[in-house]
Formats: sequence, C-alpha cells, structure tokens
Amino acid sequence: MKKRFIAAIMIFLLLAALLASCNSGGNTDTSSAVSSENSDTSETVSTPKWEYDPEIPETFDGEGKDFTFLVVGGDNEAYHSVDIGSWGEVTPDVISEAVQERNDFIEEELNIKIVVEYQLGGNITTYIRNMVDSNDDTYDVVMPFINDASALAMDGYLIPLADGETLNLEGVWWDQNANEQLTVGNVLYFTTGDISMLDNDCTQSIMFNTDLVSELNIDDPYELLKSGDWTIDNMISMAKTATVMNNEFAPTSYKNRWGLHINVNGATGMYIGTGERLTSKDNEDYPQIALGTSRAATAFSKIYELMHDSSYCIIIENYNDEAKGDGFVNCYRAAAEQIAKKNALFRVMSMSDTDRLLEYDCNYGILPMPKLDSNQDKYYSLVSTLAVPGVCIPTTNSDLERTGYILDAMAAKAKELVTYAYYDVKMKNRIANDQNARDSLDIIFDSTVYDLGVVYDWGSIRSFINNAATASSNTYTSQLDAAKTSIQAAIDQTVEDFKKDS
Repeated sequence: MKKRFIAAIMIFLLLAALLASCNSGGNTDTSSAVSSENSDTSETVSTPKWEYDPEIPETFDGEGKDFTFLVVGGDNEAYHSVDIGSWGEVTPDVISEAVQERNDFIEEELNIKIVVEYQLGGNITTYIRNMVDSNDDTYDVVMPFINDASALAMDGYLIPLADGETLNLEGVWWDQNANEQLTVGNVLYFTTGDISMLDNDCTQSIMFNTDLVSELNIDDPYELLKSGDWTIDNMISMAKTATVMNNEFAPTSYKNRWGLHINVNGATGMYIGTGERLTSKDNEDYPQIALGTSRAATAFSKIYELMHDSSYCIIIENYNDEAKGDGFVNCYRAAAEQIAKKNALFRVMSMSDTDRLLEYDCNYGILPMPKLDSNQDKYYSLVSTLAVPGVCIPTTNSDLERTGYILDAMAAKAKELVTYAYYDVKMKNRIANDQNARDSLDIIFDSTVYDLGVVYDWGSIRSFINNAATASSNTYTSQLDAAKTSIQAAIDQTVEDFKKDS
C-alpha cells in the first residue's frame, strides 16, 4: 500500500516536472514570439531624406567648412533675398522657418556651414568686380539681380554654370525656362529656380475681384482660362461692362469703378503674354530683334488701343498724385484697394502685389496675361528680371565640384521646403484660396518668360513697348525703325564679347 502510494507520488511529481518543463518551454516560446512581435511593431518606416534627390555621393564631406553666399539685402532695399537667409522683419515667418529648416538640414547632411552676406542691389556688382579683381575667394556663390549679372557675365567675372560638372542643371529644382532662355551662344552664366522666390514674386499677372464677376453676371475668367479663351478681347469686353463713372469724381479719377487698372510696365507684360518677344535667338543661340513681325505689330496695336481707351482702362501711374493726396503711400496701394473693395474688375500686377490684399477681407482671383486670340498655343508670363537674383559662380571659385553638389542640395531641399512654404502655403492657401486660383498659379509659373531684351536692355529695348504704348499716337513702326540701329549695335557688341570669351 505504501509502495503504491509512493509510486503514485512519484508519478505525480514526474507529471508535475513534465508540466513545468512544458510550461517553461511554452513561456520561452511565447516570450520569443512576443519579443519578435514587439520587434516587428517597433520598426519604423524610414522617411527618405530627400523628396527630390540631388544624388550627392555618400562620400561627400564638407569638412565643416563655410559655404558663403553674397546676396542682395539692406535696410533701404525694396527687394531682399530672403530665401538663402532671412533678412529681419521682411521675411514672413512661414518662409523664414522653411529656410532655416532647409539650411539646418544641409549643414548637417553635408557637414558645411552656410554663411550669408548682404549688399545693396545698387552696390553688389561693383562689390563683386572688386572682389574678383583682388582675387578674393570669400564667396562661393554670388546672387546679384539677373539684369546686373548680365554685365558681370559679359565682362568675364562669372564662370559658365556648365563648367561645374557636378551641378545638375536638368534637376527639377532649377527653372528650365530660365536655363533655356537665359543662354547666349548656348552658354548659361546665371539661372534661378527653387533656390529663389523672387522669380515668382516678379512674375506678371492679373488679379480680379471674383464677387464683382458674380454680381455683373459676366463670363467667369477661370472658365475662359480653362477653355483657352482668356484673350485680350474677352478681357476688354468684361472690363467695359464693369466700368461705371461716378458723377462725384472727375472722369480721370481712380475712384470711379474701372474695368482695368494697368501700370506702364504692364504694357510689356501684356505684349509678352501674346506670345511675342522683344528678342529671339538665331540657330546659334545668339540674340536677335523680334519686334519687327506683322504679328508683333498687331499685338502692340491691340495693347496700345487698350491703354488709350478711357471708357474702361486707367493707367495706374497717372493717378499717383491723387492717391497720395487721399492718404495712400503710392498709386499701387490705391490700386490694390480698388480691387479689394469691388471698385475695379481687373488689375495688372506682379505676384508680389498680392500681399497687399491680405490687408482686406475680399475675394479675388489670379490670372495669367491674356492671349492675343484663341489660336495662340499657350499662355505666357513675363518675369521682371530687374529684381530677380541670379545664381552665379564667380571666377574666383576654385572648387566647382563642391559648389555644384551644394547648390543642387540647397535647391532640391528648397523645392521640398521653401517652395512649399511660398507656393502651397503663402500663395495657394493664404492668398489664392480656391482650386481655380491654384490651377491658374500653376499655369502662370509653368509659362514663365525670361526675355534677353529685358535682361540686357540692348539699345533701351526693355522700355520700348512701354514707351511706345504710352505715346500720344501709335507710331510703333517708325519708332522701331528709329531704334533698330542702336539695338542691333548693342546686340552685336554683346555677341562679340561672348564669342571672344568662348
């Protein structure tokens, strides 16, 4: 009996040991499974460092050295470069934060220190000349306004950008319109793109009051834009409908409700919008006068008639004294208020002028310049390069390989961060706050025109259309005949200078 009891106890203990062993094994397996499961869930999906990959070699190391930009800026400067570094209070917070985030990323990723120094726009070219003449290699990249950069290029102070073999000029972060149109003899000395925002700010366009369109029950300009029928004639028709003269004001007063406010420079912008050019290029990529075609004369005549038809159009500069007498800083501020308060239908402007409408509670839209007619292939938007910084490499730069990689990295990250802040937040979400306006902005910025005549101003060709359009009579052909000789002589000299250096 006792033996059977002991045997039973032993069997019980053996079973208990087996159960303990099984439980121990099970716990081990479960622990392993849990550990494995936790390991799987704790893995994070890696976010790519680059939304737009500049393909910088993994071996690249900036060794913590400075990479120095010289840009336009100063207390008395109307247009500051705020896209390489911030300039005081002129930089909107959303832009400043994006620029800083980009710079922090590039400094850490490439192991460099970004340094930004400023010069006034009127001084920067002289400063660059003196720097190069004294073999001062402080600056890796200089960014004068494009029109000033043209003189530096002609005089041999800049390196062709293609000489920097690591610089990927075909990258989506560079403006391909600028790359194609700013060459002379197939050589590109300066360009722009996502590394800068002033090219967008200085693009010409038209704003309109959307509420006034609805109240007048006229054609929706956005629908005309989509169908390809946003033309000068259709704009004029709507402007005439919108114009109302108020007996309280003089017939020339801006306080009447005008269909169209246009600034003097808007004449050239509208001319470029018709698909015409001040200059074109020959088969060797050298500039030539483009003003002499019959279509150019037709386009100009349409613009001349528009600017002189006081039944619907008023020239903004003509009411500067009246506007200042009414307490405005200048006529351009007054023009913005007329759009905001539904006292104007259309206003020709640069993109930077849209900032003024943030001061008002109003609904407005943005359009490219109208076509000459519906047969025109596409819309075109002039960039006023007078205040657009150009990315330039001075001849004192001795490390083009390093410069190319860093510029691509800066521009690529700017496309992801800074352009988003400017375009998608500042412009689309804050200013152009509907889908039609967003689509219109895409058309405007995709159709930019960099006319070499505006850049180099051969024989004062830059102001030719503006001056002819505001003359007391339409003498386009005779004015062109009188100007051709000096324009062509200046072009020939530029071509000779570039061929000499090639």
